[in-house]
Amino acid sequence: MGILNYLFEFRKFNISNNDLVLEIGSGAHPFIRADVLLDKFSRDSTREGSLIMDRPFVMADAGKLPFPTKSFDFVGNTNFAPLG
Repeated sequence: MGILNYLFEFRKFNISNNDLVLEIGSGAHPFIRADVLLDKFSRDSTREGSLIMDRPFVMADAGKLPFPTKSFDFVGNTNFAPLG
């Protein structure tokens, strides 16, 4: 995927300017439209680059999100790679 496609990927999802967006597994290349970033690890040998924390950041497990139901209008990820 080219960088311009990546930067504007959110347009496919009809995310409005007022929507609150959470990215799970934000890593080193977070979704440009994400308002809140969530990652399980602050350091990870498999990560390509340093963890980005330029927005509100929460360290938590994606399987146990620390937010009330319906806290976000859109939840997604661009960098998640399941282990196992």
